[in-house]
Amino acid sequence: MDDAIAGMKKFSKEHNVPLDLTIVNDQFLPDGTAIHKESELVGRLVETPESRKSHIDNILKYADTY
Repeated sequence: MDDAIAGMKKFSKEHNVPLDLTIVNDQFLPDGTAIHKESELVGRLVETPESRKSHIDNILKYADTY
């Protein structure tokens, strides 16, 4: 993933194209498969105050990193 992000940053800078963070509710499983647009995932991530805070913290960490 870091290589892809580095490539996007390079393209953005070279072509003067803004780079925006987009968040989707896709889940990537250890076996390499993906579940796309899983609404239950969002429900689990924001179900309790603790899980909601953790989810928000993760989003902010990614935004700050990239």
